[in-house]
Amino acid sequence: MATEVAGYVETGHPAGASKRERLARWLRGDGLEVGALSHPLALPPGARVTYVDRMTEAELRRHYPELENEPFAHVSVIGNAENLSAFADNSQDFVIANHLLEHLENPIRALIEFQRVLRPDGVLYVALPDARITFDQDRELTTLEHLLEEYRHGTTATRRAHYLDWAVNVDKHAQAESHAARLEAMDYSIHFHVWLPDTFLDFLLAAKREAKLDFELAAFAPPETPEDNEFILILLKGTSRKLRLPPAAKGMSRNGWPGGWQAFRSRLRRSPIGPLLRPVYQGFAAQCGKWTGHIDVNDPIARRSDRGEEGATGEKAKVSAVHDAAVGVIPATGEMEQPHRPVGDVRRCDQ
Repeated sequence: MATEVAGYVETGHPAGASKRERLARWLRGDGLEVGALSHPLALPPGARVTYVDRMTEAELRRHYPELENEPFAHVSVIGNAENLSAFADNSQDFVIANHLLEHLENPIRALIEFQRVLRPDGVLYVALPDARITFDQDRELTTLEHLLEEYRHGTTATRRAHYLDWAVNVDKHAQAESHAARLEAMDYSIHFHVWLPDTFLDFLLAAKREAKLDFELAAFAPPETPEDNEFILILLKGTSRKLRLPPAAKGMSRNGWPGGWQAFRSRLRRSPIGPLLRPVYQGFAAQCGKWTGHIDVNDPIARRSDRGEEGATGEKAKVSAVHDAAVGVIPATGEMEQPHRPVGDVRRCDQ
């Protein structure tokens, strides 16, 4: 989901997109992405996805008019994170829940449902916004006591307070009470809960104890740049005495670094003779006449600025290709067409 409030943009593709690609190596086989909306996760080869959302695409577009110009993931199944009844127990290789749990009133119920549909060793890929880098920055962090209370006793009694908090601290509306009532009547998808990486990990441990969840934390990535607004977790269903690792992607080693010729080129660039070879790299690129001006080949921000927008074409893409070849940078994959599973007509989970 992408939302813009008070100058802050919550985006499904933050500056740390390479982090998403790195952790997506865990995904193989057939799985679900719940609530992808306009930012489905780019999948590696060998992963096929079914998109689940609480509304049809037409209904979603009416609900989120601010996204009218965005392409949406093709919704095949109508359901929600707490109700995936269209899918049998132990039927999915992975579940993706990106920028979703904070939108749920009862996230523990969702974790229970994710565990139900995942096969043993199945992968739960979860990305959440860091409150310090989003429009949630003026809100109080959600406490463990609050989350456990809502799981045990339901969310009806606390729903209005969540909407009022949003109206006051995010929308900063002059008529907060009436604005909150209007949002609640719309069933508008706000951030019901607010986390930092460490407080979410505290919540996850508490949820495992409370609901007897059987997930093992296999990977964790906090924000990696000032513009990276999310942290990502890889959870595996079940526990194992053996170390479980992601499949190695083509051309990559298991640790996510280049393999083969790419590994040699990368090691060479970082070796003591790397600085001596940089003029050669730059001279090669300048001779090709693909760009002008000074570029610091060690500065990833400069490299990103030179490439322009992700997925650039034409001259900028040519500039990127020559520059990356010269300095030994692996090109970003950019957007991928999602290999979703054909399921015929849109299905609905039982209510």
